[in-house]
Formats: sequence, C-alpha cells, structure tokens
Amino acid sequence: MIPALKRIFLFSVFFLIFSPISTQENEENRTEFLRLTDSALQTAVYTLGNEDSNIKIKIIGVIHVGDPIYYREILSIIQDLDYLFYEGIRLNNAIRPNVASFTGIQTEESEKLDNNNSVKGIATFQNEIARYFNFVEQGDYLKPQENWINADVTFNEFLVILKKSNLNLDILTKNLTLDAKSALEEDSEETKEKIDESDKHKFILKYKRKMAKYLVKSAEELCYDEEMRIPREAIIIERNKVALSFLNSRLFSPQHLELGLLYGAAHLPHFLEVLQKEHKFQIHTIEWLDAWSLKSN
Repeated sequence: MIPALKRIFLFSVFFLIFSPISTQENEENRTEFLRLTDSALQTAVYTLGNEDSNIKIKIIGVIHVGDPIYYREILSIIQDLDYLFYEGIRLNNAIRPNVASFTGIQTEESEKLDNNNSVKGIATFQNEIARYFNFVEQGDYLKPQENWINADVTFNEFLVILKKSNLNLDILTKNLTLDAKSALEEDSEETKEKIDESDKHKFILKYKRKMAKYLVKSAEELCYDEEMRIPREAIIIERNKVALSFLNSRLFSPQHLELGLLYGAAHLPHFLEVLQKEHKFQIHTIEWLDAWSLKSN
C-alpha cells in the first residue's frame, strides 16, 4: 500500500476520511482550510455570498477531537443560522457525527455497528488521543437541533463507495497504530531531540505539536497529491455531492437565509470550488478557530 494511503485513517480520526481538490490546480490556487501557528492548530470558517440571491453560506470545517473552547466557538457561530447541513454517516435511523468516533444516538442497530472491529479500532485510538491531550469529542458538544439537517450518506452507501474504489475499511485501519507511531518518529531534527520525560507537561506539548504538524502534512498530501486522486474523488467528492444536494434546495430561496455546512475540515476545498464555480458565490470572510492549543494542555 502506498505510504500516503496508509496514513489515511490516522488523518481521518480528526478530519473524516479524505480531502478533495482538482489535481490540475497549482500551489498558488490551493484553498487554505487548516493551518499551524506558533500557538495553535486552526480550522477555517468561510462565509460566502451571491449578488443575485439573498443567501449567505458559512462553511465550517471541523476537527473531530479538540479543545472544549473550540466547540463552544463553533456553537456560537452556528446558533443564529436558519439551517445547518451537517456531516453524519447514518445506519438507518442512527446518525453518526463521523466515521472515526461513531459517537451519537445509541440504538440496537448502532450498537451492532460499534461491534465492527475496524470501527472499534478507530474509536479506541481517537479516545486515547482525546484523553492524552485533554481533548473532548465533537459529538459531546455539537448535538443536532431542530434546524440541523443530516446531509450525508448511509453507512452501507459508504461501504459501497469504498468497494467501488477498491478501498477497504479493515485494511486501512490496520495501519492506524503503526502510522500514529511513525508520525512522531519522522527523520527530523525536532523528533531527534531528547525530551525530558520527567517534565510531563513539556513532553505532552511537544508530542501534540508533532502530531499537529503531521496532520497538516497529511492534509496537504490528501488534498493535492496525484496518488490520492482515487480515494479523494471516490469518497470525499461523493459525500460532498450528497451534502450539496441538500443545500441546493435552499440556495435560491427568495427569503433572506443564512445556511451552514458543518463538515470535516478537509471537505472545504471541494465545497468552495463547487459553490464558486457552479453557483457564483464569492468568499466574503475567512475566520480561523483554534482547534488545539499548542501552548497549554
């Protein structure tokens, strides 16, 4: 398996599977949706408008585990929206906020899904990372409201998409633990530093920064590398099409509406591309939210 593909599910723990972008775009035209500063790992919120309509759209990229204040900031952004279209792979009536954590409404059917070994492995790893860094899970803070509309595929549809692309949930998740370890053992001067393990706070902050750097690097590979074209097109774009089909029904409403898309951060480039090119929306503002503090733990 190619190295970048082996890293997919480590990346998906935080961003949900793959990230789309046209392979013809050069670096100057790349959409920025995730960035690392001295103090934080950040995700973007794009606000778009269209001169010919009364619609405003907020595209909110999210990481599925992060600092509590991060999700409180997202809640403050989405509370005044008329409709929020959100990511959540479904098992019949059971809605899952993301494939990685499988948190959400517990039913008899959803418990069957939780017994899937691949799902268990992903969820366990995500929980370990959350505990280690004192993170919380997205599903604990962002709970569907009356004006939230689930705009995603079902779990069976997701498996069909994987199969058509010769991708397999079990095979991909086998690399999870190994790749998490390798993320922190890359051949760089920083990873060669001797960390004083007696200083637990210092150690955790260094560990967190390395993980954040690795996630940004993986994001860029998944968004722009040619070897990621098949999973990028098959999984992210197919699911984005579903989300946009829900959004389309309200794009040309005569009413003044504020709509939102709440999806994994790596979905943003394709959403923006479609809304700008096909629906003539323009970016009005970009706001950056601190998902992980890199100064405290």
